[in-house]
Amino acid sequence: MKHLKVTLSVIFFLSTLFSYGQHNFKGLILDAKDNKPITKANVSDGFKTVLSDSSGLFSISLLKNLTLKVSSIGYLPLNYSFTSKKMFDTLYLNPKDEQLLQVEIATKKSKLNNTLASSNYFLFKGADLSRIPSLFGNSDILSALKTLPGIGKGGEGNGGLYVRGGSSGQNMVLFNDAVIYQPTHLLGIFSVFSSYFVDNVKLYKSGLPSYYRGRLSSVIDITSNTKIADSLNGNASIGMISADTSIDIPLSNNWSVTVGGRTSFMNLFLWPIHNKTEKGSQIGYDFYDINLNSSFRSGKNKFFLSAYHGKDIFDIDITSAVLTNKMKWSNDALSLSWTRPIDTNVVLRSTLAHSGYNFDFNISQENSQIGVLSSIRDLKISNFLTFFLSKQTINLGVEFSSQQIKPNIPSLINQDFAFDFGPDKTFYVNDFAIFANNDIFFEKITVTPGVRLNFSSVKNKRGNESSFSSFWLLEPSLLVKYNFNRDLSLRVTANKNYQTIHLLPISSSSFPSDFWIPSFNQIKPQYVYQLSVGLFKDWTNFEAYVDFFHKNMQRVIEFNGGIGSLIDNLNIEENVITGKGKVLGVEFYIKKRTGRLQTTFAYTLSKSTRIFPEINRGKQFPFRFDRPHDINITSSFHLNKKWAFSLLFTYASGNTYTAPIGRYIIEDNVVNEYGLFNAARMPDYHRLDFSVAYMFSHKKALKSELLLSVYNVYNRANPIFAYYDYKGNLSTSVIISQKQLALLPIFPSLTYKIKF
Repeated sequence: MKHLKVTLSVIFFLSTLFSYGQHNFKGLILDAKDNKPITKANVSDGFKTVLSDSSGLFSISLLKNLTLKVSSIGYLPLNYSFTSKKMFDTLYLNPKDEQLLQVEIATKKSKLNNTLASSNYFLFKGADLSRIPSLFGNSDILSALKTLPGIGKGGEGNGGLYVRGGSSGQNMVLFNDAVIYQPTHLLGIFSVFSSYFVDNVKLYKSGLPSYYRGRLSSVIDITSNTKIADSLNGNASIGMISADTSIDIPLSNNWSVTVGGRTSFMNLFLWPIHNKTEKGSQIGYDFYDINLNSSFRSGKNKFFLSAYHGKDIFDIDITSAVLTNKMKWSNDALSLSWTRPIDTNVVLRSTLAHSGYNFDFNISQENSQIGVLSSIRDLKISNFLTFFLSKQTINLGVEFSSQQIKPNIPSLINQDFAFDFGPDKTFYVNDFAIFANNDIFFEKITVTPGVRLNFSSVKNKRGNESSFSSFWLLEPSLLVKYNFNRDLSLRVTANKNYQTIHLLPISSSSFPSDFWIPSFNQIKPQYVYQLSVGLFKDWTNFEAYVDFFHKNMQRVIEFNGGIGSLIDNLNIEENVITGKGKVLGVEFYIKKRTGRLQTTFAYTLSKSTRIFPEINRGKQFPFRFDRPHDINITSSFHLNKKWAFSLLFTYASGNTYTAPIGRYIIEDNVVNEYGLFNAARMPDYHRLDFSVAYMFSHKKALKSELLLSVYNVYNRANPIFAYYDYKGNLSTSVIISQKQLALLPIFPSLTYKIKF
């Protein structure tokens, strides 16, 4: 790993001199009837398949003169004869009649696009979500991602994704180019992304492309459908706890708008049932989402606007402790993108994106109330050029971003007296980056070197006091893919990535506790060296892979305190400690992707450890979310045109925690003596979900279905946290017992969905 930077730099500058063997053919796919671009058309040479983008453009590397097969739902297929003398062409697809279209849709339902072996990401499509059962019948992308290998679970009450032994704050979640800092509702069971506004999801776990910034573990890039609607279309669903809707409104041949909203009504039905059966705690929770998308085309220019706002309100009362915990968090995301082909070989994409996040945490007990508020404002401008050359594709870009971060704004009221903590502490962060990626095509090898150079300046301000710091960061990456034959390939990725914004891990909380702080003089940027080696095999009906990975993380952080430390100390960096992390693991994945019965099996074997001088006497200890074993099995079965079934079984080793090994009574107080750090484990997590869908018969323009889903079929009590209950008199005898709080027992639900 020491020579990784030098090696990648040499490859990046020299590899372009030796590329040969393949030709990079570019094309534009249009509707033969109205000359509109066709999005997500399939272009295949019989060996690999690429998709056209929102402007109808595609690029594919070819070894020799051959025939390309071009297809898209709703159009007659086209066979195009490629010759190396012609490197760009416009292809026209003729629309099908309605009967052929219905047959094609029926046959395509079981066919998925396998991109993992031919690229460096796992691709989910919005249509794939229906194959995985979910709580209350809501198709959810983050729940689907958790069924993949290498994606660890935080357990119930924690919606974080723990990718290849990393923390939840080491993932970059993007929604139409805007950062989402808290992507979950309902303690992680729902994501903030309505399935009606999810078209494609790209998951990168290693070898992150240089145009993504600032995370160590993964990038989850979620995009909506940017196609201009040509007719009024709508979707709606209503279940036992929530309702969701969207509608596509064409304003002209070149402009359309999509609006939608989702809201829950759990405080009316779900939580009253829980609160009657669970006497030790009382829960209240609801959320809502609002979405707006708009696509506009003018000549060669394509514009896409996306706006999102969502909010959660949660409270829990623990009656035995006379304790009330209230939390509110909200996301805002706004983005505008402009795409334009500048030349036959060059495409420009510019993006302006804004993100906002607020988190409000409050605890009250008897006559005392403490709280802390955290907020982020993020603005990003990026310009991206793609050059399609004969034997390579070059991506060049620049990016500027500005952040305003308030990690903790405390409040404290005791006996009606409010404490004054003085001016808020605010960080102002400005980042400027240039980046480049180069896909180089050889006869059997594809090499993709990349590099990102980032300059970050930080102003730390409180009242009239200010301090400044800055960083230069170089992030190289490399992807090498070797094709043994049409069905078997080897992929190697290596990368070094930095992270300059940190999510403080509040170890005492199993609930969302999102307090972000940037890198500055006292907290240096985290960084990681990662190496991944995978073997990928493709059959007619199956695909499978095994992927080994190693991560060496430096300057990872722990928060040496709890919620109280965020309240009584505005200089929270004094409670941040840094150390090292190491992860070793292997992923196994096999999928049957065709036929009425489709099944996937995913297993991850891994070990994630940390070393901090201030913890465990400087000795190595397991990461809190170290999951040695993680298994997911999903299956879907289409009995006929009316009935469809699906199930999900998930299992994972329990989270680690530090357990008390002894207790003492000192001055009428119970004092715990703790054992080795993270030496104990919570019970293993496992659960079975099941769903069955019935599709009603309607006219051509109307479709509907009734979905019965059962969450936690065998009623497994998966605790979200453990606590200790004290009974008796401290002066005589005390009985101490461990209690566990589990939120979600078996829960059946009905959902009705309609599409027109």
